[in-house]
Amino acid sequence: MVGIAAGRLARRFHRPALLFAVEDGLAIGSGRSVPGIDLHGFLRPWEPRLERFGGHSQAVGLTARESALAGLAQEWEAAAATWPPETLATQVEYDQELAISDVTSSLLDRLARLEPFGVGNPEPIFHIGPCRLSGPPRAFGAGHLGFCARATDGSTVEVVAWQGAQLAATSGGMFDGEFEMLAAVELDRFRNRPRLRLVDSRPVAAQTN
Repeated sequence: MVGIAAGRLARRFHRPALLFAVEDGLAIGSGRSVPGIDLHGFLRPWEPRLERFGGHSQAVGLTARESALAGLAQEWEAAAATWPPETLATQVEYDQELAISDVTSSLLDRLARLEPFGVGNPEPIFHIGPCRLSGPPRAFGAGHLGFCARATDGSTVEVVAWQGAQLAATSGGMFDGEFEMLAAVELDRFRNRPRLRLVDSRPVAAQTN
């Protein structure tokens, strides 16, 4: 169970995660990493101080004495502080570029042929932008956000950000100018037309000569 929980933490925070279950003086742990960080190689220098240790670059299993765990954790955190910040930056891969004008019912029909989505067949994620707001964002429900995005050619599309009501306050001025998005295409069942479901977004940096 600690392995599953460690994997969830690593994915959520884009940081390697180690979790331990302590019983009878032993701390039995599991770790999961993120792309770009060899967790097994990182922990190898401490192997002589562990009761058990194994795994590979992205997943490890290890056992330590409970009495040694606090000291080990302090040393691991100090060593991890040297990881390059760019390695720990959240990364979301996308499948291809998508113009707002291409978000149509025809596209939705083609995507439906790829279903069901899940493990081994992830839902396609698209890069959209640059674009701007077409009207103010709207908060609704339990912390959700909706807005209309407009491309440079004038085409528009509705966007929903589930649990994204704080986006306007935390997006570094995204709504003040041009921005780009990563999003999935889904059916707006209320309006019976396609819309975008926001995965991530960021402002487009102003170009300088």
